[in-house]
Amino acid sequence: MSGLITVRILEAVRDTLQHFLASPNLGLFAWTLLFGAPSGSVAVATPSSSTGTQPKRSNEGRRLLVSVSLDGVPRSEAVYAALQKLSSCCDLVVEMVASSDEEENSGRQEISQKVGIPAHRVLFSSTTSGRASMIRQLNPAWHLDTDEGVLKYLIGLVPHLATISATAAKAASGDGDFITVFSSIDSFADSLSPSTHK
Repeated sequence: MSGLITVRILEAVRDTLQHFLASPNLGLFAWTLLFGAPSGSVAVATPSSSTGTQPKRSNEGRRLLVSVSLDGVPRSEAVYAALQKLSSCCDLVVEMVASSDEEENSGRQEISQKVGIPAHRVLFSSTTSGRASMIRQLNPAWHLDTDEGVLKYLIGLVPHLATISATAAKAASGDGDFITVFSSIDSFADSLSPSTHK
């Protein structure tokens, strides 16, 4: 029995040594020891350096994900223009409550055409609590809403909350410190637009 254990241990040691000796790092380490490296630097091969480096995506190239609820907001050309401004600088998702498939289809088509965002970026729920859950899962950088229940639910779950209703902000967070109040969707869009920060 002890002979079998010894054989298994020797096989494990052999496999480990074979793997170590086949490693590209061992060759580089041996070369560095034999021929020296300038100023004590040691090169280590990694999968990306041995197969060609691939550039990493920088966070600077990413656009903010912003969600806007149009419930409680009168739809006008000014609102559509503000949403177009947002979609030009952010990844915009528009959310609304719809009670039927027809209402959902007409709303999706209207928003998609007038704002110029893809239809899959127009989301619907049947209740405001459903909207709150969808926004939590979406996890946008900013969410604009007029419903105090949704805003209250999202405090601490979404990094930045905004509203165009000071009363909703006060009701949702007490003193309104957690929610930024804007005078209109256009002023919200201006605050996120990079052209206004220059």
